[in-house]
Amino acid sequence: MSRRFPVALLMSVLLTLALAWPCPGAGLPEEGKALEKAGKLREALAVFRAALERQPTRELYRACGSLCGKLREYDLGRRLVEPGLAAFPDDEGLRKLHALLNEKHRTARATGPADFTTAGTVTAPVTAAPPGADDGAPGPDETPLPPAEQAGQAKKLQAELRQIQPDEVATYEKKLREILFRCPTSPLAPDAGWKLSNLYLYAQVPPETGKARTILMHLWKNHPKCRWATFAANRLCTVFTEAGQHQDLLDLAREAPTRLVLDPDEKACWQCDEARALIGLGQPDAARTILTGVQKTWSTTPVASKVADQLLAGLPK
Repeated sequence: MSRRFPVALLMSVLLTLALAWPCPGAGLPEEGKALEKAGKLREALAVFRAALERQPTRELYRACGSLCGKLREYDLGRRLVEPGLAAFPDDEGLRKLHALLNEKHRTARATGPADFTTAGTVTAPVTAAPPGADDGAPGPDETPLPPAEQAGQAKKLQAELRQIQPDEVATYEKKLREILFRCPTSPLAPDAGWKLSNLYLYAQVPPETGKARTILMHLWKNHPKCRWATFAANRLCTVFTEAGQHQDLLDLAREAPTRLVLDPDEKACWQCDEARALIGLGQPDAARTILTGVQKTWSTTPVASKVADQLLAGLPK
């Protein structure tokens, strides 16, 4: 299962994990291991990524994420690891690695004017969509097909997607939207929604955050049992936090624990997000009550307790 640690995760923990995360050697290509040992990290990452595409394994997901951390390619790292969370939901190592790459990416965005990706392009910080901007809501030509037609049409569109060239972004977007909105009962619809959120957040400069938010909210509300529901909630949390949308963050932080299967630490992390939203809404006393409650459960919520400590330290005495 995916998990998203709150933004305030202690940087000392992150640095330790980012640069020293163990990468088991079993199952890794010998060429890649040799390149990494020789300090040729980018070359090693290329080898591991090629192997990952051929046959995904938890070891390869970890290796790619770890190397991205060492190279400070945090955004690339978290995107490479994300599919591994769905494939290996019980892998605690992958969960922690993804959480830390996500936090490092957030911190890099917060402390600099822009985030440079491996392609050399600049991704602007996430902000709220300006008034009047296209929010990505389904248009009049994106109404659902008759239920009996949806599965067949979704399969047809998926086959067409495989033939699209990399530069045909508009066509790629259109077909994904048709699967999501016109074929909502198809099992392919949630995957189309997740790919659309990737497109809007990572393939556009600046990111089309308004569209991404609409798609993620659609997944969260309409496909609550799909494999991307937890990821959608986590990504919405990031969007709301970075855009300063405190009320939206508060609503999400209160709803997520009632719908997701979470361990105690994950639930407490959402409580920290609830407290962060309350701080943003000018309710520090309510936030303090929540955070002191998290502190009392430190034995079962070690990560969230550290975050609570840091948030409390920033509150007025």
